[in-house]
Amino acid sequence: GLRNILSVLRQSGAVKRAEPPETDEEMLFMRTVRDMNLSKLVSDDVPLFLALLRDLFPRFTEPPKKTYKDLEESVSRVTQEQKLVEK
Repeated sequence: GLRNILSVLRQSGAVKRAEPPETDEEMLFMRTVRDMNLSKLVSDDVPLFLALLRDLFPRFTEPPKKTYKDLEESVSRVTQEQKLVEK
């Protein structure tokens, strides 16, 4: 309940500080709420959760996902080196 709200607010502040100043705060908040909660939901609840977000934030149907270019490249490189996936 309230602990989750506090966590979302703290993370939203961290996200806002990490983004360029002109980035839309509402979009950042929607993205933070989405990203912090999707992994905790069972797959049947995901469409309902996303529909609720669309109702709460009608200007943003699909906010851009945060990318972690360096991390993604490192994970890709290591998985290939360790032969964990086939190309």
